Amino acid sequence: TPDPETGGSLLDSTVIAWVRGMGDAVGHSSADSRLVLAGGPNIFKTSPSGRYVDCGGAPYKSGLATITEAFGVPSDLVDGATAIDGLLA
Repeated sequence: TPDPETGGSLLDSTVIAWVRGMGDAVGHSSADSRLVLAGGPNIFKTSPSGRYVDCGGAPYKSGLATITEAFGVPSDLVDGATAIDGLLA
C-alpha cells in the first residue's frame, strides 16, 4: 500500500514495538525490561541488510521516548526522557 505522505510503501513509515512491562515479573520490577523496535527507513536509520543496535542499558523510558519522537510527539512527555541517539532517520 502506498504511503500518501512519502510515496513509498506504508511499511516504510511503520513502527512495530515488542515490549515487556516487567523485567522481573516475580519481583514486579521494571529493571532489565526489554524493548525491541522495528521500522522502515522513514522512521529509523537503516542499512540494506537491516540493523541491530545494543543501546547499552539505556533506560526503558528512552525507548518509549524514541517511539514518540518517531511520530513527532515531544519525548519530554515521557517522564522527561530523551530519545536514544542515532536511531531516528
